[in-house]
Amino acid sequence: MRVNHSFFVASLAVLLPCAYCLGRLGLPDCNSGLLSATSSLNFHDVFLDPKRWGQWVETAVGAYLINHTDRLEYKLYFWRHEGDEVDFILQSSKKLIAIEVKSGRRQNNQGLPVFSEQFHPDVELVVGGEAFNLEQFLSMNLERLLE
Repeated sequence: MRVNHSFFVASLAVLLPCAYCLGRLGLPDCNSGLLSATSSLNFHDVFLDPKRWGQWVETAVGAYLINHTDRLEYKLYFWRHEGDEVDFILQSSKKLIAIEVKSGRRQNNQGLPVFSEQFHPDVELVVGGEAFNLEQFLSMNLERLLE
């Protein structure tokens, strides 16, 4: 079943603009370079703190996606409904893409299957998992993903 993207846009009650999703982490900036440069913590300290490391990984992915929104003409959202969430939803004129970010420690997520059942995205990605690591995602051509 193909999703009617205009229906998806009309369902924004469960979506929040991406600027909110990064702000909900308590991170004031979408630039991961500035985030790390202004932090009093070093890489080792952040890496050893699973919650903080997860926030930094999610922020890096979010910054990467935000940096491409204008050029590739897609909208970026965060989805949450009744305790389930998906980190990033990309909506272009051609595709709906759901992206869940994992920092490698906690791989369980019920939000992606719930979102997929309701909205039937064209692509579902778990970034940071065994199948698709963070480096692969950050070096991929997003334009091809959106085709």
